[in-house]
Amino acid sequence: MKNERLIIEKAKNGRITCKYLINNNWKYLYSKYSPERIQTFNIDVNVDCVVMLGLGLGYELSYIKKNTNKPIYIIESDESFIHALNKCPLLDDVNVLLGDKYKELNFKTKKIQVIQNMNLIECNISFYSKVLLDINRRTFEKNTIVVLEHKTISKDCANAFEKLGYKVSGLPWSHESILRRDIMKINPKYIFSVNFSPTLAKICEELQLFYISWTVDTPAYTLYLEGNGDNSKSICFVYDEKIVRDLTSKGLKNVFYMPVAANVERLTDIYLSSVDILKFKADISFVGSNGSKNEYKTSIKEYLSKDTENKVEQIIFQQGFNDSYILKEMVTEKLLEEVQDETGFILHRAEQIYLSPKEKFSFILGRYHSYLERTSIMKELSNNFNLKIYGEEDWLLNEAKGILRSYQGYAEHYVEMPKVFKASKINLNITRSFVETGLPMRVFDVLGSEAFLITNNKLDINRIFKPNSDLVVYRDIQDLKDIINYYLNHEIERNNIKKQGYETVRKHHTYEVRVKEMMNLVKKLVINKSNDERRNI
Repeated sequence: MKNERLIIEKAKNGRITCKYLINNNWKYLYSKYSPERIQTFNIDVNVDCVVMLGLGLGYELSYIKKNTNKPIYIIESDESFIHALNKCPLLDDVNVLLGDKYKELNFKTKKIQVIQNMNLIECNISFYSKVLLDINRRTFEKNTIVVLEHKTISKDCANAFEKLGYKVSGLPWSHESILRRDIMKINPKYIFSVNFSPTLAKICEELQLFYISWTVDTPAYTLYLEGNGDNSKSICFVYDEKIVRDLTSKGLKNVFYMPVAANVERLTDIYLSSVDILKFKADISFVGSNGSKNEYKTSIKEYLSKDTENKVEQIIFQQGFNDSYILKEMVTEKLLEEVQDETGFILHRAEQIYLSPKEKFSFILGRYHSYLERTSIMKELSNNFNLKIYGEEDWLLNEAKGILRSYQGYAEHYVEMPKVFKASKINLNITRSFVETGLPMRVFDVLGSEAFLITNNKLDINRIFKPNSDLVVYRDIQDLKDIINYYLNHEIERNNIKKQGYETVRKHHTYEVRVKEMMNLVKKLVINKSNDERRNI
């Protein structure tokens, strides 16, 4: 039998197999050799009925009938499969529902088990995702959220979701097809990831699920991609309000400001033993990268003429310790042309429609500036104080003896890093120049560990905290050295500030607080979207 999308043929063992046209490619839904070897399912004995998505050639149905005596409903989008099994005894006592016929059923009072065979669902992803969504709406209100893994804060976010009553399923990052399959198996209402993923946005559009992302890194180039403005199911939270304003002004919808946070309970529970104190104690500690792997240093600088390099260095020099991101204002179109002509470096990619070449080059220079800034600060402090530096081994590439002496290796995020904070008299934060208003996780993790923090200034320092009460702000390198000297010799004041900073974070800046705020906004958007859809019916 053959039609436009289905080809049925004999397998090597004489049984029936088939190919199906999926995304313009013919794919075997069953093995060419032993098609009866299928994905098996655990059938719940406590359900009222079993709903199978996709009839296929009936191998899955045969397995289900052998393992349950409950009513079976098959929802199928393509009548070709029904014709292929016409008058087959396998279909006796089975409710086969073609297309939207399933909507006539009332699952509201039933406890059902929905069985998904991904090979069959793949024949019509959009149809079956709508079926799942519709069944969920008509049976119970789903409160399940999938949280994608992240090396730092995804566990803290998942913990916050659970505290707020959500059923959380974690997933590792994988290929798009595997992610889609795993998400459909879980069948959640929401997907959440740290930093925006175009792949997840695409999957959620297909499956009609709401995708929530929380971008906590800069630059996050995925935010600027073509198509982001068309993602009706995506809700993006970003920790830097200036980025939110820029993206919104360019037409992106559902982009909102959300500062990061701390898991105060987890940080408080981390015990600092006498061995830990000996290992991690220091007058001042810095945890972070030096930023040496930046595009300007590795791919642009060596190819510039001396004249153009001097122009760039002058811009870097003027940025200095300035709180404002003046680099972006100082990059000219003429400089962009010179850089591209001399290096061949591509500053504009067609898919990054929300990011201009000027903005891209400013990010690149900002990363280089931060590398120079962090290196110069660490060099100065290592020569004057008992300093410990934690981060990746790029610090060892520096020739300054003080930095090499101060480098302690990598501090693991969840346990070692908080111990560093707790055991240090002073912790330092250096927010990168191209982060215009927001604050990195380090600020919240230090304060949430009830540790003392000195930081450079950003808008959110003054909006979220009280300088000299929750933390201390430095202006330049000399000011930083003076502040360090002062607080090393004033322990009572130092302890009072770190206690106040801890209380501020504990009360107002936990992941539970942030996630609750996110989901309140998400629910409003979901309700508004549902109302709009009903009005358009």
